[in-house]
Amino acid sequence: MKSIILYESKAGCTKKCADYILKSHEADLGLISFFREDLNNYENIVLMTPVYMGKVNKKFKELLTRKKDLLLTKRVIIVIIGMNHEAFDSMVKQNIDKEMREHAEIIYGGGAYNLEKLNFIDRRILKSVTGVTKSSEHINYENLDKIKI
Repeated sequence: MKSIILYESKAGCTKKCADYILKSHEADLGLISFFREDLNNYENIVLMTPVYMGKVNKKFKELLTRKKDLLLTKRVIIVIIGMNHEAFDSMVKQNIDKEMREHAEIIYGGGAYNLEKLNFIDRRILKSVTGVTKSSEHINYENLDKIKI
């Protein structure tokens, strides 16, 4: 069975998690925004998105909407990367429709604050909303290791 890991990453944590999953699986890897192949060629599809301010990446959301019918015929694993684990369930409900939530395996992958990779405005917003003043990383490798493709 052919597998693919598609992701979007703003500050690098989602890419780091995608690379980690790839190390232990044979799969293609690519950015959602540049992916032009046919998803019909894959049985297992891992979709990864960062979450900012409770919202998933726009390209990720567009892919879920545009390819929904096809995705519902495949094994889909959605990996959410973000630092607000407490809001995980409500964030999933808010950003992923019920049919996809019931079909896909949805995993929390942890997250990171990579302040040096954010622009000035994003750093200011992050600081004012969360109080974060320094970079930190809390990737949930245990959950990522549960992914079998």
